[in-house]
Amino acid sequence: MIKGLFFLFACCGPIGAQFYNLATTADGSVLAFSSSLTMRGYSQYGWAKLFRIDGAGLSLWEQRQRVAPSPDDPGMTNYYRMEGAEFSADGSVRALITGRDCYYPGSSCLTRAKSHSEFRGISERADLAITGDARISPNGRYATACCDGSMVSPALVSDLQTAETKTYWEIAATKLGRPAISDDGTAVFATRDQSVFLATLSGVQTLPTLALTQTAAIDPCRDQQ
Repeated sequence: MIKGLFFLFACCGPIGAQFYNLATTADGSVLAFSSSLTMRGYSQYGWAKLFRIDGAGLSLWEQRQRVAPSPDDPGMTNYYRMEGAEFSADGSVRALITGRDCYYPGSSCLTRAKSHSEFRGISERADLAITGDARISPNGRYATACCDGSMVSPALVSDLQTAETKTYWEIAATKLGRPAISDDGTAVFATRDQSVFLATLSGVQTLPTLALTQTAAIDPCRDQQ
């Protein structure tokens, strides 16, 4: 049932525009998504919240009050928008991907991170977070992130057990889309010039430019009609 709902949300109909950043465990038993919609009969904020569907049905996973300005950064709001989630394969490790806004618009806002990822299921450490939109390795040991919403954001690789994190600015200006990370901590970043970076806690390697050409996009909803 969960896998069927995942396909429905991701592909077909206007409902897909109201549910975004869907994620599921490897066995499809838990589905998470972000939406600004509210559940009927409940008092919920009107901005992005995190929901989950499991064997017990649909429930609100997490929502946050907007604080402006943030006590930690007077130029910004707090991280109040729940923009998505990421799971390890078995669902025991989770990343909550959050976003914030500029409170005082200006040039300094361009250099501020506007998203970060908070990890659950590792420890009770309050500082277990990295900037950007995180991906978790299937075994839940490693995470990688990029694209924190600032003008130039670095690529990150983190060991969630030790909290060791390596920052790679050389990938910052050319990355494209979300990265991926394997069980051995190797993160893969594609770039705008069709190069590929392999990054670990030990260093970064650049692979040759890929011989790719643009082809017509496939619309899975249209093809099934």
